Amino acid sequence: MKRSVISIAIAAGLFAVGVAATIDAVVIKRTATVGQKINLSLDGTLNVGGQDLTITGKGVDTVKAVDADGNVTTESSQSDLEINGSPVQANDSTTTTVSKPSGELVSMISAQPDNANGGRFQILISVYYPKDPVNVGDTWKMDLKPDAKLGGVPVKVEMKYSGDEKVGDADTEKLEGSVTETSGDTPASSKSTYWVSKADGSLVKQTSELKDAPLGPTTASGKINLTRTN
Repeated sequence: MKRSVISIAIAAGLFAVGVAATIDAVVIKRTATVGQKINLSLDGTLNVGGQDLTITGKGVDTVKAVDADGNVTTESSQSDLEINGSPVQANDSTTTTVSKPSGELVSMISAQPDNANGGRFQILISVYYPKDPVNVGDTWKMDLKPDAKLGGVPVKVEMKYSGDEKVGDADTEKLEGSVTETSGDTPASSKSTYWVSKADGSLVKQTSELKDAPLGPTTASGKINLTRTN
């Protein structure tokens, strides 16, 4: 009888732990609203084609549409770009992307040349969200197969929910991840930390270490930082 009581107590304890874990699990997703603007500052140090460059600039992401399936259309523009302290004049730096709720890039239209390499770069620095609720320490993986317009290079994504942090006035969930191309002569890769808003999953802060990332006709390796300013 005593053994039965102990067994029941243990089972009840294990069940309670399981219930607690389920309750603690959080939904991390991008809940975009049309018209939302996210202002970002950019800084980084990259080795581009063998030359070390310090880069600063500003960007604005504007949500243009949210489809019934959750796909988000975002228009991104850059300004005040400087390389090694010298202003860079850009004729048109506007890019329009469509992304799935998971963060996977569906399409990208850019006024800049070599849109395929631009797509590959965007894939390396995108935030990827879990499809199910997660607890701190949980991981998720994705195998992406972008079409030719986005570079056509298959990619492996590995992500982790590392915990909650305050970034300025924002309550955020901290995600860590790696994005690795799995084919090609010089596969590109990135390792990033993302802080996303608990309120709507939008980016608050990001740091990315890039290796052989496609940048126009050449590649770039180094670190970039994005910080929300509004």
